[in-house]
Amino acid sequence: MKSRVVSTFGALAVLAAASLPGTAFADRVTDRIDKGKAHYEAGRLPAAARELQWAIGRIKRRMADGIAKTFPAAPEGWTVRKARTSNRQAVTMLQGMVIQRRYRQKSGRGTANAQLIADNPMVAMMVTMFANPAFAQNAGYERVDVEGLPQGALIKFDERRRRGDVIAMVGGRVFLKIDARNVETGDILRTMIRTWKVADLKKQLGLP
Repeated sequence: MKSRVVSTFGALAVLAAASLPGTAFADRVTDRIDKGKAHYEAGRLPAAARELQWAIGRIKRRMADGIAKTFPAAPEGWTVRKARTSNRQAVTMLQGMVIQRRYRQKSGRGTANAQLIADNPMVAMMVTMFANPAFAQNAGYERVDVEGLPQGALIKFDERRRRGDVIAMVGGRVFLKIDARNVETGDILRTMIRTWKVADLKKQLGLP
């Protein structure tokens, strides 16, 4: 049992060194992993857990930074705010990761919000909608082709209320959603979901 736990320390160290560019950053993470290992071998389990939780938290935050770069750029005539990450969720394996980015129309009242949820129980719930076309259709969604997404995306737009959303699944682990308000058509939703850097997102999460 001990050898299995020690191997976990080694795996964390390898992950920190391989996936976290920047020597100073990697050194801080690997230093805390080494401290955690020392505490564990000395039987100081609470201290070991604290050190490893810190290291895992930093790794998850660095992952979130990389994932945020895959979001769609601001479409022509729009501006974008810096991606916002839910730190509490981003560093917790059980709760997953939630990242948001807001967009605003330069000459108009249009707004859009792009959201990514990864490794969260909500993602499993959304798989049902994509696996059952009738369910999606009854909810008012229609399918739109997106490169890199075999299942495509699902879009819904209300012309009278000038609002709608588009949703997509990536590798069964990631849920993407973009909602827009005060826009004339659903074209902005189609443009944004099609410019989401899905290939880069898969690389960040180690998805095929």
